[in-house]
Amino acid sequence: MPPKTSVKSASKPSPGAVRATAKSASATKGTWGGPRPGSGRKPGPNAGPAHRPRKPHDPHKPLAVELPRAKGLPSLRTAQLLKVVRGAITETAEAELEGFRIVLFSIAPAQVDLVIEADDVASLTTGLRSVSVRIAMRINGALGRTGQIFRDRYRSRSLSTSAELAEAVAALGATKETAQAPRTALLRKA
Repeated sequence: MPPKTSVKSASKPSPGAVRATAKSASATKGTWGGPRPGSGRKPGPNAGPAHRPRKPHDPHKPLAVELPRAKGLPSLRTAQLLKVVRGAITETAEAELEGFRIVLFSIAPAQVDLVIEADDVASLTTGLRSVSVRIAMRINGALGRTGQIFRDRYRSRSLSTSAELAEAVAALGATKETAQAPRTALLRKA
């Protein structure tokens, strides 16, 4: 068998020419790759909030966080679930996760509200994952079920001023409970 030899074509276009040809072809047809208006999977009837990037976390400001309950679950304020959720939050607070603190919390019928402090994004992510997993596992265990407990991603907002902090604490209402001693100067003033 004779050895294979490669023959280079002298008429092969340069890479720049190929790109220019592809660009001009896509410009004329309008359907050749790339992002197009209206492309992508459409949200269904039960679509939650868009998964847009969150705002950068400032470690000098506490956060007000909401964990919304999934549909079809009983109220979190029932005697059974209230005890379970309170225990999960207290357990997370006592775990002393590095760089994450739960300062205040409130258990509403349809969501769990937290005021937290986190030293960085990694601590924030780890701490919120820890508290939400503990709550979910305990609720599922108490109800003898499996499945989703929280409806969407958590919602959060930074408490930049003393007024915002006071508003968040007042919004927690009579059900607020202290989980740990606060570190932030804003919280000491409030």
